[in-house]
Amino acid sequence: MLLLVTALGVVDLVVELPHLPEEVVTQFDFDGQPSGHGTRSGLSWGHAIAMAAVLLIMGGLPAVLPKLPLALLNVPHKDYWFAPERRRRSWAFVQAWMAWFGALTQGFMLAIFHGIHRFNRAGDPDATAVSWIPMAVYFAGMGIGLFLLFARFGKPPGNPGSDID
Repeated sequence: MLLLVTALGVVDLVVELPHLPEEVVTQFDFDGQPSGHGTRSGLSWGHAIAMAAVLLIMGGLPAVLPKLPLALLNVPHKDYWFAPERRRRSWAFVQAWMAWFGALTQGFMLAIFHGIHRFNRAGDPDATAVSWIPMAVYFAGMGIGLFLLFARFGKPPGNPGSDID
């Protein structure tokens, strides 16, 4: 999913780039009015670097994390959840969760950058007026994702104590 949303971001950038003016609006105030300007290439580089960073971090870290010492991991009850008999399933969950969270983040950035592109192409005020929608979806998704993460790594079954390792 992370690769798919990243690919959509690349397609959006490639399709929109030739149609953007040389000087573009790059940021907006709380009222949706332009408050910062830059160049088309600066906006494009910012878009590309942001997508690459999310892909590298959320796509690359899951491959590296299982190789790190468990002492560096900050998860409640990690001795239980990452014991040898549960380690593979726990890491599989973390990897899937990070890919999902990366796709959510990438989708949010795609929506924001696409709105900026639309505004710069046509001066469409609705392009930024609805930016609260992707933000609301992103925060709702973050809430659900964090709930699932905490639910997965909560108190181990059969452990009546409330101490956190």
